Amino acid sequence: RGKVHIARYYFNRGAYVESLARLEAAAALFSETGRQLELGTVYNSLGRLYRAHGRVDAALDYQLKALAIHEKTSSPFNHLQSLNAVATTYQTMKDYAKSRVYFEQALALADRAGSPRVRDQLRAGLASSLAAAGDYQQAATILEGVIARKLDAFPRVRLRDRHGVVHPVDQ
Repeated sequence: RGKVHIARYYFNRGAYVESLARLEAAAALFSETGRQLELGTVYNSLGRLYRAHGRVDAALDYQLKALAIHEKTSSPFNHLQSLNAVATTYQTMKDYAKSRVYFEQALALADRAGSPRVRDQLRAGLASSLAAAGDYQQAATILEGVIARKLDAFPRVRLRDRHGVVHPVDQ
């Protein structure tokens, strides 16, 4: 786990080469020791790293591997994380139909096992995909619900701007 924490430290500071080396070492270790849950988490982190550098095919490959692992575990949190990562990568690839499928799967799981904040974060991601695909009305409707609940992890204006949906600010 130490290698993963160090890798995240480097990633968050933009030191991607150092992060990649540590994540690859952690993946090898978790693979050798059969620690599948942790291996899936590392695969998601590798996918995030590759997505940050525009290598979305490599990112998707890692995130689909993570999803396959996390679907078999008893950890709803990790499963949600993998579904969200795959959805976000498809969104980056501008494949909004596939992105929507994975966001909706994540929402269905979150409705059974996730917190209200997680559900709203996923709804915001789905709204972003819908807006990017040109379905502004449905995106706005979803975001109105997120904003009305006031549970989002982002200030309301920032959340709205993040997803490019115009909505009147509360008076």
